[in-house]
Amino acid sequence: MSPGELAKVITQQYEEYYKNEEVKMTQQNKMSQQNVTQSALDLGQIKSLADSINKLAEILIKDQSSVTPGVSAASQKVQKFTMLEYVDLLSFLQQLTKWLPDNDDIKGVVKEISDKLEGASNPFVIANAKFGDGVKDANGVSIYFPADKYADSPDYADLLFSKDCKWNEFLTKLFST
Repeated sequence: MSPGELAKVITQQYEEYYKNEEVKMTQQNKMSQQNVTQSALDLGQIKSLADSINKLAEILIKDQSSVTPGVSAASQKVQKFTMLEYVDLLSFLQQLTKWLPDNDDIKGVVKEISDKLEGASNPFVIANAKFGDGVKDANGVSIYFPADKYADSPDYADLLFSKDCKWNEFLTKLFST
């Protein structure tokens, strides 16, 4: 069994566990609505994905005045998680193109990122399991996107991704407007 195949099995078993637990809770007439996700990722592709996210951040910074309303709308409609400062990356990209349909630069980089996340050949997301209505739009990868500057973590700037990518610069500029 390859590492990728093992990762898929682990993810599937994780999801199956929660499905079985839900059946048990229902049989016992107990209310339980759990929202859980588990993903297996091909970390050999992380640099390529980060480079594409960097391109998106550069476009959003360059076009900030024209894209801010669409970015704000997209961030309100995106799949969120228990830790509200994280949003599902693919869900955000889908919302971004919905709210900024005429921006060809954004559409191009969104397609690039989407293809890397879940493309037919060699996707970054090897497997994605989700259970619960609260995570029905989760696609396997989250990204830091706090609701406003007051929810921003001062520690985020210390992360390697934040130092190597312009995503934090984009967020900083977005929240300064």
